[in-house]
Amino acid sequence: MTVQQKASEIFKSWGVSDSQIIRFLENQTSHQQSEHVVAIDECLELLYREPKQRLSFLTTASKSVFFKGRKPLDVILSGEAEHVAEAHRIIRSMLCI
Repeated sequence: MTVQQKASEIFKSWGVSDSQIIRFLENQTSHQQSEHVVAIDECLELLYREPKQRLSFLTTASKSVFFKGRKPLDVILSGEAEHVAEAHRIIRSMLCI
């Protein structure tokens, strides 16, 4: 399974529409961004045991300075490579208490 296929499966588990997945994967940097999506999912699995908790985190407006009241999933789906990378860094940092 390619990293883009894995990211597509992850997006489906997060409730992302097919059209949003296609738009994300059509991006010229989709391979690198897909790697971040896979890593974000791995971080979320460590942070939240229940899939519902992971989905809640992704779909709830965040008070984090980086997310600025936006939903993490919206930032990830923005198509901006630097936003996806920064979202990954922020979420990964939640593991380091």
